[in-house]
Amino acid sequence: GVLDGDISGDFPLGGKEALGLRMFLFSTAMAQLVFTFKSNFNNGIGLQMVENVPFCLELANIVINQQGYGIDSLSTLFFLFGFSSLLVGLVFYLLGHFK
Repeated sequence: GVLDGDISGDFPLGGKEALGLRMFLFSTAMAQLVFTFKSNFNNGIGLQMVENVPFCLELANIVINQQGYGIDSLSTLFFLFGFSSLLVGLVFYLLGHFK
Protein backbone atom coordinates (compact mmCIF):
# COMPACT_ATOMS: atom_id res chain seq x y z
CA GLY A 1 0.00 0.00 0.00
CA VAL A 2 0.89 3.65 0.10
CA LEU A 3 2.10 3.44 3.69
CA ASP A 4 4.54 0.66 2.77
CA GLY A 5 6.23 2.84 0.16
CA ASP A 6 4.53 1.13 -2.79
CA ILE A 7 3.89 3.79 -5.42
CA SER A 8 1.91 1.62 -7.80
CA GLY A 9 -1.85 1.30 -7.83
CA ASP A 10 -4.81 3.59 -8.15
CA PHE A 11 -4.73 7.23 -7.21
CA PRO A 12 -6.33 7.63 -3.77
CA LEU A 13 -9.31 9.59 -5.05
CA GLY A 14 -12.08 7.75 -6.82
CA GLY A 15 -13.62 9.33 -9.90
CA LYS A 16 -10.58 11.51 -10.54
CA GLU A 17 -11.65 12.18 -14.13
CA ALA A 18 -15.00 13.52 -12.94
CA LEU A 19 -13.23 15.59 -10.28
CA GLY A 20 -10.94 17.09 -12.92
CA LEU A 21 -13.93 18.05 -15.04
CA ARG A 22 -15.68 19.58 -12.02
CA MET A 23 -12.55 21.57 -11.13
CA PHE A 24 -12.32 22.78 -14.73
CA LEU A 25 -15.96 23.90 -14.79
CA PHE A 26 -15.76 25.46 -11.32
CA SER A 27 -12.69 27.51 -12.22
CA THR A 28 -14.37 28.63 -15.44
CA ALA A 29 -17.47 29.74 -13.50
CA MET A 30 -15.34 31.60 -10.94
CA ALA A 31 -13.39 33.36 -13.70
CA GLN A 32 -16.63 34.42 -15.37
CA LEU A 33 -18.00 35.82 -12.11
CA VAL A 34 -14.82 37.79 -11.46
CA PHE A 35 -14.73 39.18 -14.99
CA THR A 36 -18.42 40.05 -14.85
CA PHE A 37 -18.45 41.87 -11.52
CA LYS A 38 -14.88 43.08 -10.92
CA SER A 39 -13.49 43.84 -14.36
CA ASN A 40 -13.47 47.09 -16.31
CA PHE A 41 -13.57 45.20 -19.59
CA ASN A 42 -16.69 45.77 -21.67
CA ASN A 43 -17.04 42.12 -22.66
CA GLY A 44 -15.20 40.19 -19.98
CA ILE A 45 -15.28 36.46 -20.72
CA GLY A 46 -13.83 34.14 -18.12
CA LEU A 47 -12.78 30.75 -19.35
CA GLN A 48 -10.12 28.15 -18.87
CA MET A 49 -8.37 27.39 -22.11
CA VAL A 50 -7.62 23.89 -23.29
CA GLU A 51 -3.95 24.87 -23.45
CA ASN A 52 -3.89 24.65 -19.64
CA VAL A 53 -4.53 20.91 -19.67
CA PRO A 54 -1.00 19.86 -20.81
CA PHE A 55 0.47 22.21 -18.19
CA CYS A 56 -1.61 20.61 -15.44
CA LEU A 57 -0.77 17.12 -16.69
CA GLU A 58 2.94 17.94 -16.59
CA LEU A 59 2.59 19.26 -13.05
CA ALA A 60 0.85 16.01 -12.10
CA ASN A 61 3.57 13.91 -13.75
CA ILE A 62 6.32 15.78 -11.94
CA VAL A 63 4.62 15.41 -8.55
CA ILE A 64 3.81 11.72 -9.05
CA ASN A 65 7.36 10.98 -10.24
CA GLN A 66 8.79 12.72 -7.16
CA GLN A 67 6.27 11.66 -4.50
CA GLY A 68 4.51 8.63 -5.96
CA TYR A 69 0.82 7.97 -5.60
CA GLY A 70 -0.66 8.94 -2.27
CA ILE A 71 -2.31 11.55 -0.15
CA ASP A 72 0.86 13.67 -0.06
CA SER A 73 1.00 13.93 -3.83
CA LEU A 74 -2.71 14.67 -3.98
CA SER A 75 -2.39 17.59 -1.56
CA THR A 76 0.68 18.86 -3.45
CA LEU A 77 -1.26 18.76 -6.73
CA PHE A 78 -4.21 20.66 -5.28
CA PHE A 79 -1.83 23.30 -3.95
CA LEU A 80 0.07 23.61 -7.25
CA PHE A 81 -3.12 23.84 -9.33
CA GLY A 82 -4.50 26.55 -7.05
CA PHE A 83 -1.22 28.44 -6.81
CA SER A 84 -0.64 28.39 -10.57
CA SER A 85 -4.19 29.66 -11.13
CA LEU A 86 -3.57 32.53 -8.72
CA LEU A 87 -0.30 33.41 -10.46
CA VAL A 88 -1.93 33.43 -13.89
CA GLY A 89 -4.79 35.54 -12.53
CA LEU A 90 -2.33 37.98 -10.98
CA VAL A 91 -0.41 38.33 -14.24
CA PHE A 92 -3.59 39.05 -16.21
CA TYR A 93 -4.75 41.50 -13.55
CA LEU A 94 -1.44 43.34 -13.74
CA LEU A 95 -1.58 43.37 -17.54
CA GLY A 96 -5.03 44.93 -17.39
CA HIS A 97 -4.16 47.33 -14.60
CA PHE A 98 -1.02 48.73 -16.18
CA LYS A 99 -2.28 48.43 -19.77
